[in-house]
Formats: sequence, structure tokens, C-alpha cells
Amino acid sequence: MKSILIIPHFPSNKIKIRSFELAKAFSKTKAFEPIFYLRWRTGPPSLSFSQRIKENILELISPLKNENKEGVVTFSLSNLHRPFGLLEKYNGFQLKRFLKHHKIDYIINASHYMFPVPVKRSSIYIYDLVDLHWGILENKFQKHVFSFISKEISKADKIIACSKALISEVKKTFFRNADFVPNGTDVEKIRSVEKRDVEKLRQKYNLSEKYVIGYISNFGPWANLEFILEVFRELKRTNEDAVLLLIGPGGENLTDEGLGIFSIGPISPNIIHLYFNMIDVGILPSSLSKFRHMSFPIKIIEYSAARKFVVSTPLDEVKRLNFPNIFLVAEDINQWVEALKQVKEKKWKKEWDKLVAPYDWSQISNNLRDIIKIS
Repeated sequence: MKSILIIPHFPSNKIKIRSFELAKAFSKTKAFEPIFYLRWRTGPPSLSFSQRIKENILELISPLKNENKEGVVTFSLSNLHRPFGLLEKYNGFQLKRFLKHHKIDYIINASHYMFPVPVKRSSIYIYDLVDLHWGILENKFQKHVFSFISKEISKADKIIACSKALISEVKKTFFRNADFVPNGTDVEKIRSVEKRDVEKLRQKYNLSEKYVIGYISNFGPWANLEFILEVFRELKRTNEDAVLLLIGPGGENLTDEGLGIFSIGPISPNIIHLYFNMIDVGILPSSLSKFRHMSFPIKIIEYSAARKFVVSTPLDEVKRLNFPNIFLVAEDINQWVEALKQVKEKKWKKEWDKLVAPYDWSQISNNLRDIIKIS
């Protein structure tokens, strides 16, 4: 059996991470053994300089403990977060030692600045580009990220990317071909939720007989929260039963019970499938930046797996899906209000169930095995 090491772009236990979902899918199909998953501590961007120094010291002297989660060995290495020049040398050295000691056969690395894979290695190296990490190269960090990714792509035996737009970007910028490996979900898990469990959850949040609009996300600057709050205030004028749920990290402190806005905060990935079933319609009011056009919003697949209609801004990758349950609406308050009124009356069609089949993690992991030629 071949061994594999998977390195995420960001190690979080508050949201679903593509790399860990792939690792779990590989475990279910016994594609690799053992399956190692690297993680490290991450603090919020607001950390002060002294707090970052403390975080760096902790990572150096007290790595996180190894755990076995769903057949995946999660572990950490002594590492640095800054300065960039030193972290590449130190983290690269630690990674090289690990690869040699465990005789790793395959590496899937989505790291965009933390863990460089050695040039000389016996492992087959797949670089996973999950976002346009380098932005518009306007600061030192973005320039370092671009340099790091450029070097990793040049070293990799194979490149995979989660969107068609990123594949084009890799070709244009780095003159390499990449294979399409989209984001996905556990379709069976989302669709196995019992109606009584949904009703209990709705009762918990006093949502019985309400029109529940759900925004499930990791709420970064791209989330366009100010816009959707304006949309909801306007919708509420004519739809008293409407409720807006903000579910995920970064959207806290926006609750306005009088208006019907509730910030639930982060929900464990182990139970988030219940929340996709609890809402009536899913939304993705994302800003139309180049960064977002390059992304593949995993929530679109999760909403659709839960048989929900979706109202979204016209992001390129969402347009490519061309799902009949998705309403693409320009970033205009009145148009969004009208769309949210329309989807309230829409009914899911049975034949649409198959739309998300290619985006189940089991299917995606099997396709990835074919790409990297694992029998």
C-alpha cells in the first residue's frame, strides 16, 4: 500500500477544508495507507507582533499532538511562521526529514507559503492550487506567496486546481498544465438527515413557520455582508416571516433579533450538514473580484446537495455549473429582493438530484487517483 502526505492551504477545525475532505475520502476507499495530514497553529490576522512571536515559539518547541481522525493521521512539525526567508529553510528541512523517515510515496501540497517540498525527493509531488492566493502583489506577503507558489509549481510532478479559471491562470502565468479537481461534499451525509432532526433544529432557533434564508460561509472580506444586510432589510418590508441566518466564523456580532437577523457563528463540520437542511434557501452574495471569480465556492455544492435553491452573484465558476436551482443575480439590492421572493415559491425537481453526483468527495477522490495514476 502506498503512503501519502496531505498539506492543506489552511488548517482549520471550524470549517470544512478541501484537503482534509480528500484525506477522509482516500481513507474510506483504502486508496492509501497510512494517510498523513499536516496541521499547525493559526491565529487571527489581528494578532499583535508580540502574540505572533509567542505563536512562533509555541510552534517551534511544542508541536500539536498526533491524532487519528477518521482513518487520517493528523500531526504537526516544529515550524516557523515568519520571517519568510527563514521559514522556508526551516520548515522545508523539517518536512524533508519527515518524508525521508516515513518513506512517503505521494505528497499533495496546498500550502501557499509555509511548507516547501524538497527538490530532491523520492515522493511523487502533486501541487494543489485552491485559490488565487497572491492577489495583485500589492504587499510583501503577496509577493512572497507568489514566489513560493511559482517555485512549488515548477517542482511539482502534477498540478491540480479546484476551478477552470485557476487552470487557465496556471497555464498563463506559470506555463504548466493543471488538472481539474473541484471542491465537493459528502452527498450521502447531507441527504441522510431525518425530517424530525431538521424540525428540532428549527424549533431550537424559533424558526418554525419562518422563511429561512441561510448564508453559510467563512466570512472574510469577500463575503459582502454589508450588501446582504441591506438586501434583507429591504426584503423584510414585504416579507415579515423572513429570517436571515449567518452561519460560520467571522459573522458574529451581527444579530438583530428585532429585524430577524441571527449570527450563529461557527458550527462544527461534524454537524454542519444539519444546518444546510434547516434553511429554505441558500445565498452566496460574494463580491465580484478576480479572487472570487477564480474560486470554486464549495457552499454552492452543499446547498444543492441539500436540495436547496440558491441565489448567487454571477461568479464565473458558479455560472459554469449551470445548475437549474441557482439564480444568478447582479449585485443590486432590488434584484436580489425580487429573486428571494421568487425562490420562496419554487419546488425542487427529483431529476436534479443527480446534479451533484460528480461533486461527491468519493467520486472526486477516485478521479484524483486516476490523475495521479494510482491503481
